[in-house]
Amino acid sequence: MQSCLGIYIEKNLIKYAKVQKERDNIKVEAFGTKFYENIEKAIEQIVAETNSTKLPISINVSNESYDYFQVFALLNKPALKKSVEIEFEMLCQEKGIDKDSMEKRYMFVLNPDDTDKMKAINVSANKDELEERKELFSKYNLTSIQCLPMGITNLIKINNSQNEIIVNMEETTTLTFIENGQIAGVETIETSINETLEKISKAENSETKAYELLKNTTISSQDMSMLQEGNEYIDTVVPILFAMLNEIKEKIAEFGKPVKKIYFSGTGTMINNVDMYFQDRLNEIKCEILKPSFVNSQSLKIGVKEYIEVNSAISLALSGLGVGQTNELNFSNKGIVSAAGIDLSGGSIKNLKDSSNQKMDAFEKLTVRISLVCIVFIIFYAGIGKYVVENMNNKMMDTGLKIQETNKSISSMEKNQKAIEDLTSEYKVVISRLNNETTTSDDNIFREKELPNFLTKLATTMPTEVKLVSIENTQDRHIVIQAKSLKYQQLGYFKAILELNSILSNVSSSTGVKYHDEEADSEYILVTIEGDLI
Repeated sequence: MQSCLGIYIEKNLIKYAKVQKERDNIKVEAFGTKFYENIEKAIEQIVAETNSTKLPISINVSNESYDYFQVFALLNKPALKKSVEIEFEMLCQEKGIDKDSMEKRYMFVLNPDDTDKMKAINVSANKDELEERKELFSKYNLTSIQCLPMGITNLIKINNSQNEIIVNMEETTTLTFIENGQIAGVETIETSINETLEKISKAENSETKAYELLKNTTISSQDMSMLQEGNEYIDTVVPILFAMLNEIKEKIAEFGKPVKKIYFSGTGTMINNVDMYFQDRLNEIKCEILKPSFVNSQSLKIGVKEYIEVNSAISLALSGLGVGQTNELNFSNKGIVSAAGIDLSGGSIKNLKDSSNQKMDAFEKLTVRISLVCIVFIIFYAGIGKYVVENMNNKMMDTGLKIQETNKSISSMEKNQKAIEDLTSEYKVVISRLNNETTTSDDNIFREKELPNFLTKLATTMPTEVKLVSIENTQDRHIVIQAKSLKYQQLGYFKAILELNSILSNVSSSTGVKYHDEEADSEYILVTIEGDLI
């Protein structure tokens, strides 16, 4: 048997619920709400009243942000984690946020529109704010800090064949979208029921009285002329609900998929018949107040509405007990309560010691043997399957990297080949011109052998980003080269190659001159490089 105290904290209000879990049986042992001026004292009172000094405590994250990243579904866990890290870092750069100042958690959901992809739901919160909230519970056993809009789904039995929304009308109004049995995302709207509470509180000069007046407010029908007595603040309540309705409609339209049901939870559900107000205006969508699925209205000694009032705290307590889909979003370093402590001794399962003292008949022996064989085969094939899948994922990643590297190499080779072909054409023209000139016998040897050797060395060593404009043998063995490039560094590199590879001696170069090449529509740098053949 395990218990957990869920505490939902707002600006000046705390909702709490102590929940007990034994196997599949869940019971709310204590619950309530408390307005506070000193939050430390309020927490101390709640813990003492519920006798939870040593119990696990689960609280809510505040001011968290929700972001969504698309990832490749076939990647292994380390690769998925790396993808999310990169996406989050890029997002922080775009928003101008220091990623080291943020704490984040994420969970993966399948993409129903593309089986090759998954969606990572990333939740981030400010580290300083988290530490401040943890410090409030430094004397207690704080085991869970949860995202309420995600965890609230543990209060309902999710329908795997339709789309649903949970509208949590607390200090911040959030919409949790559930698509075919899994959480699709969280949206926040600007309108909050706290706007109503603040206006009533200002008029009554009491937050507690404002809260009670809101609970006693009744929306009887679409005809506002049929209002009952005690609804003196109905004109304050209805405009807020109307603004909320319009924002909910906008978010549903952005979701772009048919929604069959909307659950309403939070402080706003204390308004009597608030579900009827939304039902009358959302037509085909079924609207209802979120009642915890484990609560049996018939067996309750108190009204179910009292439980609904603290839905948020109950949800947090259940998350602290490991109930629901969002355990990986826990912002506490301690983690959820381990299920290993649950007492199963009162059930029908026998332990090995008890079983060894009883003889089994032939059928029981056969059943045990078959079960053991099945278990061995399942473990064996599960191990093989896991190995094969991980191996395939690794090979696919390696293959993808090799393909990218090969494509880059092919592209580079194609550029080099084109550059060599262009240079060869230029060199043939130069050699032809040089051979046609009248020279002495010594010059003939020079021109027939050394000049072609020089040009060949030039063609094979010249950087691809450098283009020749002209080559002249001005006198004897003196060579004058005009070359151009988009970058000074490449021209300097070219000059260094001529010296280091012993292609020319006494190498010198002029200062680079910028000019605009109209055909290429680019700014080039032109230099003259001189030297003597070695």
